[in-house]
Amino acid sequence: MAKIDMHVHSKYSERPSDWFLQRIGAKESYTEPTFIYQTAKKRGMNFITITDHNRMDGALILKEEFPEDVIVGVETTTYFPEDGCKAHVLLYGIDTSQFAQIQKIRESIYTLRDYIKSEKIAYSLAHATYPINGKLTVGHIEKLILLFDVFEGINGGRNNLSNQNFMEMMKNLTPAHLENLYTKHGIEPMSDTPWIKAFTGGSDDHSGQFIGKTFTNTDADNIEDILHNIRSKRTSPEGRHNDFKSLAFAVYKIAYDFSKTKGNEASNTLFQKINENLFDSKSLKLKDRLMLRRAKSHTKKKGARTSRLLIELIEEARKINPLHIDEQLDLIYEKTAEIADEFFKKILSSIERDIATGDIVNVILNVSSSIPGLFLSLPFFSALKHMFHSRMLVNQIQKALDVDINGSEKRILWFADTINGTNGLSATIQEWGWKLHRNKRVIKLVTSNFNESQKKSLPPDVIFLPTFFDTKIMGHEKARLWFPSVLKSLDILQREEPTEVFISTPGPVGLLGLLVARLLNIKTCGIYETDFMAEINSVVDDPAIIEITESYARWFYSKVDTIMVRTAESIHRLEARGLERTKLQLMPIGKDQDIYSAEKNARPSLSQ
Repeated sequence: MAKIDMHVHSKYSERPSDWFLQRIGAKESYTEPTFIYQTAKKRGMNFITITDHNRMDGALILKEEFPEDVIVGVETTTYFPEDGCKAHVLLYGIDTSQFAQIQKIRESIYTLRDYIKSEKIAYSLAHATYPINGKLTVGHIEKLILLFDVFEGINGGRNNLSNQNFMEMMKNLTPAHLENLYTKHGIEPMSDTPWIKAFTGGSDDHSGQFIGKTFTNTDADNIEDILHNIRSKRTSPEGRHNDFKSLAFAVYKIAYDFSKTKGNEASNTLFQKINENLFDSKSLKLKDRLMLRRAKSHTKKKGARTSRLLIELIEEARKINPLHIDEQLDLIYEKTAEIADEFFKKILSSIERDIATGDIVNVILNVSSSIPGLFLSLPFFSALKHMFHSRMLVNQIQKALDVDINGSEKRILWFADTINGTNGLSATIQEWGWKLHRNKRVIKLVTSNFNESQKKSLPPDVIFLPTFFDTKIMGHEKARLWFPSVLKSLDILQREEPTEVFISTPGPVGLLGLLVARLLNIKTCGIYETDFMAEINSVVDDPAIIEITESYARWFYSKVDTIMVRTAESIHRLEARGLERTKLQLMPIGKDQDIYSAEKNARPSLSQ
């Protein structure tokens, strides 16, 4: 069997889709063609290709040097002429004259498809469910099913959910499906057996880190065999799917490559040293080793935990072999999360201290200390959102095709800042948790404060999030508010692959629940069991604090899709406070299957 990574980018791919790279003016890739060849060979690839966006330069350079095992490729951007929706088609084995013709006709996906068919060009439709320019709909994907027979089954830039769900849908197509789609859209299918789809695999690598980690398997001895097998639908995808941590580090790597093109003015910073050791595997020079030694000595004396963590991150980065970086990113991510927590801890400690003394000006001044923590966290937020961007679209396709690939079972995460206390709210959450557990519902309670003595009162599989800061709750001397580590928690929660989020409290854990729902592109239900504003009014005399708290609570609950309450009186009260009546509904007492199956209306949003 021959292996080939059929989707790789070199420095000739110049226009990034990532907003961060666009903002700093970076290219999409800085990887040299020869590095791609050497790395792919080291990782067991028998044949090599480069598929840059609308350019063949990198592929032609390698073809000239290694004619026997390099396939000339390109990732062609094409459009649905009726509305400008973009699609990317990977083309293989083409010559310069064919490429010139493709450049002329690629403005129409229909004309391009017909040319591919007439020229018998080996192809694969890349990342079919990824909305490249935000215009992709179920209707477009239905047309793609008619237009093409070969799809990228495992794209190394997409997550397992996106890749596998789409492949399973395509494997379950029948002649009746294609007949219905032909009647609906009037597009001639690619072949006589268009319900039989084939799949390729490619890393879609832009950073040079994951070349050859995702690939296509096919029974071939030479290039002509490979091209023939693609056309004959005799290929299978294998290898890694992406995750948000890998994607974020790939963006970091490209940004680092970009910074090297601008000179070395930042070469002495700690962050630059981390990047050099993580991405270049450079040996530290004597002056750098001395700098680290002095820094470690200083942090021991001063107790500067943030600097110590940065130094530890540099030391861990030095141990990483770039060829196996994806296998060691968990450790780097853990250190990064701890550093971000330290920055956020500083600002929360400052807010707690300065509010206690009434120094509001100092609170504002100290907000700047959290900026580095936010800078470290944002790429991971962006990457996670990117990973699940097409989630609802995939679900819509599944529904439109009437193909059930993973059942209708929901996986709910129920967020609450307290679930193991003796108050009414905790009792309600425990009651519902046990009811849903006894009915074999896939639901897990999520909180951040763990009390071993009260563990027996909780249903199984409670997720206790790691925390980095806690503070007293106003009016409750013995109760504390715990702040979960955002990056560490996101890693834990995205692995649960939830389909829905319930939130019972608007505290730090509840706010994290909103963030998770937004990033994973899933729906939210707020459980309004306690009148938090009545509690605040009973313990706080300051009108300004009451107004700020009221505004926050109103904002928080406006961002969930549905708000469940106990009584009609609660509905009227919350509506009077400015919440949308259409979101408010009574909690079904004694009917846990109803709360579990409740339909929500809108998509969660933290940006509006």
